[in-house]
Amino acid sequence: MVSSHAANRGYVLLVLEFIVGLLRLGRCRSIVSAGIVETAPGASSVFRVLLPPAHGVAAVEPAVAVPAAPAAPAAPLCGRVMVVDDEAMVGEFMAELLSGWGIEVVLQREPMRALAWLENTGQPLDLLITDQTMPQLQGLQLAERAVGLRPGLPVLLYTGNADGIDEAEAQRHGVCGVLRKPVDADTLRALLQRCLNAH
Repeated sequence: MVSSHAANRGYVLLVLEFIVGLLRLGRCRSIVSAGIVETAPGASSVFRVLLPPAHGVAAVEPAVAVPAAPAAPAAPLCGRVMVVDDEAMVGEFMAELLSGWGIEVVLQREPMRALAWLENTGQPLDLLITDQTMPQLQGLQLAERAVGLRPGLPVLLYTGNADGIDEAEAQRHGVCGVLRKPVDADTLRALLQRCLNAH
């Protein structure tokens, strides 16, 4: 059984990745003035990103947040998934998130090492998740070669430039789903559930 603490930690990491992504963009360093995290054990976390006021835009009073009813805990996922991402922070975030959902994760930081692992077909694998932009091998190339080694293996691709990837081209390379960074956890979980159930 997956603890709600592990699942919530995945969502916390997703939000932190988004904030760090904003700060990494050169133009946004001058825009994002501060980030505040309010959290306590056993309580929800609140993330606030402070932005300077926009020029020429009238101020708007903040809406009063109405707490949402707690959602029923989702059933744990199961399966063995390989995550390939050359960025250590992103790869570890994805591994942590998936592990919190009950998935056994094989984390690879180099696409060529991932291919070497995939060549040993005695090692079971239910799904591959890969970043698109990596050195040595792009995600679409890795997907095509992975499916060549393991026909029927579902592949999910995530990218910061989803507009640059044609859906038909992705499917020709064996990709069954394309996600935009920062990855939406609910969308990712739904895709994982669909692909793992079909595999």
